[in-house]
Amino acid sequence: MSALELLSDMVKDGTTPESSLDPLDDLMMNEDLEIRKAALFLLGKFALKKSGHMESVPMLNDMLRDQDPEIRENAAWALGELAGIDVGELCTPYYLNYPLKDDVAEVRAMAAWAEGRYAEKMGVGRNDTVRLLKELLEDESGQVRKGAEWSLQRFKEIGLE
Repeated sequence: MSALELLSDMVKDGTTPESSLDPLDDLMMNEDLEIRKAALFLLGKFALKKSGHMESVPMLNDMLRDQDPEIRENAAWALGELAGIDVGELCTPYYLNYPLKDDVAEVRAMAAWAEGRYAEKMGVGRNDTVRLLKELLEDESGQVRKGAEWSLQRFKEIGLE
């Protein structure tokens, strides 16, 4: 059984000790794109099960600039899920601003959602992010507009308009 399969089974079973996250960090740096995608997805799933660690955050911040749009989207998703369990860095909203300008609508939408999660769950946001989110209210994608609107509500709740 591969490490990814074992970790996937742990997520399904609900047995996700934090020590099991260390191999995921290594797998997220693998040269094989499919392995990186699977590891990144599992990291987000771990966060849904209320398990995560700070060591993953800088790597995820870097993955927001990956050449693969699915990696960028899933990195934003994982960062948002980690923020939901209060695992994150104060600088991450800065890094999330980059994919708000992505060419791919799904990446922009997920980054907008993740910015909102940081505001909602960690009380962290940036004035320049508010400006970018307001610009996204005019985006061609309904999914992006909806994500921006949702996030702007969270920013308003922490006093950023």
